[in-house]
Amino acid sequence: MRRALLIWCLLLAGIVCISQSERTSAFWQSRDSNYNISISTGGALACSYTPITSATYNVAYTGATPSASGGSPTYTFTQTGTLPTGFTISATTGVISGTDSVDSGGATYPGIQVKVTDLALNTANCGSSFTITVAAGGLLLDSLSATAISAFSTRKLRSAYAGSALNVTTSASGNATQDIGFVSNNLDTASLATFIGSNTGTVGKWYDQSPSGATAVQSTISQQPAIVSSGTNRTRNSNVCPFYASATNTEFTWTPPAQAQPFTTTFVSQTTATTSGHHFTDGSTPGGSGSVRVLIGNGNAGAHWSIYAGSTALFSSNATDTNMHAWFAVFNAASTVLYEDGSSIISGTSPGTNGYNGSGYYIGGSLTGTQTIDGYLCEFILFSSALSAGDQATLHSSWQSYWGTP
Repeated sequence: MRRALLIWCLLLAGIVCISQSERTSAFWQSRDSNYNISISTGGALACSYTPITSATYNVAYTGATPSASGGSPTYTFTQTGTLPTGFTISATTGVISGTDSVDSGGATYPGIQVKVTDLALNTANCGSSFTITVAAGGLLLDSLSATAISAFSTRKLRSAYAGSALNVTTSASGNATQDIGFVSNNLDTASLATFIGSNTGTVGKWYDQSPSGATAVQSTISQQPAIVSSGTNRTRNSNVCPFYASATNTEFTWTPPAQAQPFTTTFVSQTTATTSGHHFTDGSTPGGSGSVRVLIGNGNAGAHWSIYAGSTALFSSNATDTNMHAWFAVFNAASTVLYEDGSSIISGTSPGTNGYNGSGYYIGGSLTGTQTIDGYLCEFILFSSALSAGDQATLHSSWQSYWGTP
């Protein structure tokens, strides 16, 4: 017997004797392979990328697609560095996209680096770090093809508009009023704070930023929407927004230009109570030729979103809620559609053919003065046509970025 060799035999029928020196044979390797897990790779993880470095304020941006290879698919993309406000990166494609509705004067965002991670948690940079430069651009209404015939907001909506945003009333003795304008196209909150202090501020006039100049007014102080409560600004997504309360019947009246269908009523709102029958906007005569309504249901139909234009009240299938929403009501007879956050929730039937007839209309309430909303109505724009899909997308993207709508 050779000294270096020990033979272990299993004296069982059909079992071959295995030499200890053969334990690294194919037999044992085969058995060991039952317990090994391996991840195949196509070489080292790598990622090439040529970024798009120019963006424009209030214009939708879509970046380039990085190309990852090697490593162990699948890939996940992330970024380091600060993206422009409203921009996000897709984890699955690595594409950066969004709309910057904040940097109206332009801005730069340096030190952005796109990265890829594979299934084995290897990482690689996609190209070099880069800077996105946001160029100053037109404001929201400058970016749309449709014509606005009424436009109300606490941010500046149109470059050619030279007026103030609001006329504010203080709760301090004497109820003084003051116009509050814009700084860098946003509400001048410093002047607002100086004027109101620790008091409450309400809005007596909401200035129309469209060429129509149809200011929305509430002369009765107790019915003016609040913009500051005991020294604290009323805000949505950190931006100042008027607050309405049905208990005090807060609403505005305004007289827009006469406008037949088709037209589009758009606004951003968040209700804090889903009380049935309360109106975002209402017409000049209850149910008559001047009535154009967008409301929260009514007592006969339960709490559902609803529109009306003189003929039939149409109701959505989905119930009301207290979330922030972007609304597009395209009034166009049988082609009328109500969109909630870009999704159609009422369509296919005519609510009537009423248009705006040049009489007084209501924002945040109704003709009766007792059906005002509870909550926020931040921006309200009336267009003289059915808003195109492209304009809806631009408006929706801006509202997502600025007001935080879905």
